Amino acid sequence: MNTAASSQVTVVDSRRWYLETLVTLIQVAAVFGVLLLMAHTLANVAGRYFFNTPLRGTNEIVAFWYLPLIAFPGFVAAQVLNRHISANILFDMLPKKNQREVAIGIALIGAALCGTFAYYTFQEALHSMAQGRHVVGTSAVIVWPTTFLPPIAFGSLCVLFLMEMANLIMGRAIQKDQEQLELERLGIAEEEAKPAEATKGQRWLVRAAIIGAIAICLVAMFAFEAKQVIALGAVGLMLVLLFLKVPVAFSLAGPGLLGLWAIRPRAVFTMLENQPFDAVANWTFSVLPMFIFMGILLWKSGLTAQMYVAARVWLKWLPGGLAVSTNAAGTGLAAVSGSTLATTYALGRIGIPEMLRAGYDRRMAIASIMISGLPGQLIPPSTALVIYAGIAEVPIGPQLMAGIIPGLFVAFVFSMALILAATIWPSLVGGRSKNDGEVITWSQRWTSLAGIWPMPVLIGIVLGGMFAGVLTATEAGAAGALGALILTIIVKGKTSWRTIVDAGVDTIITSGAIFLLLIGAQILSSLLTLSGLADGFADWVSHAGFDRVTFLLIVLAVYLLLGTFMENLPIMLLTVPLLIPILGELDVSLLWFGVFCVFMGELAILTPPVGILSFVIHALCQEKEINLGQKITLNDVMSSVWYLMPIAVLVAVLLIFFPDLVTWLPDQMSIR
Repeated sequence: MNTAASSQVTVVDSRRWYLETLVTLIQVAAVFGVLLLMAHTLANVAGRYFFNTPLRGTNEIVAFWYLPLIAFPGFVAAQVLNRHISANILFDMLPKKNQREVAIGIALIGAALCGTFAYYTFQEALHSMAQGRHVVGTSAVIVWPTTFLPPIAFGSLCVLFLMEMANLIMGRAIQKDQEQLELERLGIAEEEAKPAEATKGQRWLVRAAIIGAIAICLVAMFAFEAKQVIALGAVGLMLVLLFLKVPVAFSLAGPGLLGLWAIRPRAVFTMLENQPFDAVANWTFSVLPMFIFMGILLWKSGLTAQMYVAARVWLKWLPGGLAVSTNAAGTGLAAVSGSTLATTYALGRIGIPEMLRAGYDRRMAIASIMISGLPGQLIPPSTALVIYAGIAEVPIGPQLMAGIIPGLFVAFVFSMALILAATIWPSLVGGRSKNDGEVITWSQRWTSLAGIWPMPVLIGIVLGGMFAGVLTATEAGAAGALGALILTIIVKGKTSWRTIVDAGVDTIITSGAIFLLLIGAQILSSLLTLSGLADGFADWVSHAGFDRVTFLLIVLAVYLLLGTFMENLPIMLLTVPLLIPILGELDVSLLWFGVFCVFMGELAILTPPVGILSFVIHALCQEKEINLGQKITLNDVMSSVWYLMPIAVLVAVLLIFFPDLVTWLPDQMSIR
């Protein structure tokens, strides 16, 4: 074995040991952090209602202990399993050599940012320890021990990025050695073996374009004194990094920090020292891991299949009944899951082969699956609405309630559209007279409901508790998570512990990726505020004389455009800080705009060419047990999306003209 190969083996072995150790620690943190958060929250509820003695310091313990214990290991887990949120816009279009160079650059950016965060958060942790940091108040909760979690997490991330960079560099060197030896053995000149898809000139052109775009943004940030120009340069740099598949969190944080440095250098040190811990240790976001944990447990317990069966036996008689059943099942799952991707993927595995078997046109089958997840981030539990509430600083309970009626409205409109399409074009659903001979009795219908009884119970606990004001959003989420935990133990039996651990790990991975995103978003938002760009944009809109409807129709068009190359969370994090100052002047409810923004974000994960859901469904349809031997191309999936878009736009326009669809239910909460 040559020296390069030996070095590579050493790197791989050390990386494997490091990753295995990290995964073990992460699993422990996942189970303890999530379960402790759930148990402590529910114990506080029990103490408050049954003994009139709530547990002292519950909010502080949850915010300053449990959330850091969940979020910071989640940062590392997301990196280990490559689950950081990123926007793959241009990366796959680059030549292979340029992809490797960009990947090395991404690893370098990640290592530099994480190393910087690790250093400054460690200094802050030492300061907190020296001061004996604790929460001021009657609870006097000690905080300083958990302030060491950020430097540990960022330090681990830095090491992982450096290992990835070394892997990419050394792997390329070994590959070149092996390729050269093989070419020499075959007697082929190296020049004859160059890939035809990208010439040397083309690769240099790509490099020049990337470097030029970054250079223009940096010049705007450091060659001009105007704060708004600096902010625009930072936004431009953010878009360049997003296009190159840099994780969204780092695409937001890096330009944000550079922009702050150009305007007020001292603000950068404050951000580096305090922002990571402060963004995570926030009681407002404690509902996130509870909702995520509940949804994952219910998905793993098999409720998805039972929901589809129940919807099918009740609705199959309708024109396009299987498609409508899929939509209804997706709506029901949205009320207990909150994950569009999870709902759509799970229903796709069941519904697509069922519809193809019944003679449905493949595009009709795909379309009904893709719309089934649209209510997912509107009907609580909704992580997107929670994130929006944190950014817009609105109460989480009313914001979650605001999504219920619009979510049901979206499901109703699409169900009517499916029925209408099946009536006008019966060939889409296998023909008007086609019948598989199945006779569904009323006994079967009532029996099917027995398999989904936990769902209305959990909905009643979660939504009813919040609406009545009996439970906070976090407490409702904890109650729902406990119900899902009990259901999983009943269904899975002896293997339930493995399911619970897996759900805990998935929870902290998802939570960690979201919290890291929030850190980056708050840094960029601070830059937009400090630079005056947000206020300047608000002044421009005000002077343009737009009324509420005109402005919102423009925003709708902009969101549709952004959705063609960005995903839902990046769109929200970029636009909401800019738009909030304008909404008040135009008398637009922040609760209403949260629902509108999240719905448009849901369309973003559908919209070609970047819509991630389209690629998920396409990959799923390549499995033989799903496509039943039919060839389903990416063009089929994309065509299905464009058929849906006019209806989705109609729903968005109706929300603009009838805002009470969103605000009526939260208003009832305030009346109570």
